[in-house]
Parts: sequence; C-alpha cells; structure tokens
Amino acid sequence: MPVPISGHRSGRGIGVVEMARAIRLDRPHRASGEQALHVLDLMTAIAEAADTGGFVTVKSSFTPAAPLPSGWDPTVATTAATSAGPT
Repeated sequence: MPVPISGHRSGRGIGVVEMARAIRLDRPHRASGEQALHVLDLMTAIAEAADTGGFVTVKSSFTPAAPLPSGWDPTVATTAATSAGPT
C-alpha cells in the first residue's frame, strides 16, 4: 500500500541538514551512534551471509527517530533561529 508523501520532496542531504541544525542547537541529532552500529552490523551480516550462503543473525538494534515534523523545510537557511526540529 503506497504511503502518501507530505512536506518537501527533497530527499538528498536531509540527514546532513538535520545534523547541522542539531549541532547548532546543541541537541542530539537523528543519526545516532546506535543507528550507525546497526548499519555496520547489517553490512557485515550481509557480507557473511553472501560468503557462507547461510543466514546470519543481526544482534544489534536501535530505536528509530520520530519522523521529521510536518513543515520541516530542508531549504531554510541553517541558523540557530531556524533550526527548530525534533528534540
């Protein structure tokens, strides 16, 4: 079932913009270390499964960040005054 898209349709670079805004506001950004570890765990599991031809259990997990709020605009200049977003 298709999920309707709302808000800006710009997909490239949104993570970097959100991270820059979070750093300016001294708040945690969405790309957490736990998420990075999970991605690395997935990549190594895929490589191991390809090498062995078997299943590999991924042991890590992370709690996904909430979706960006409606109205979040990646084209707005990244300044402390315009960096509002999820906390």
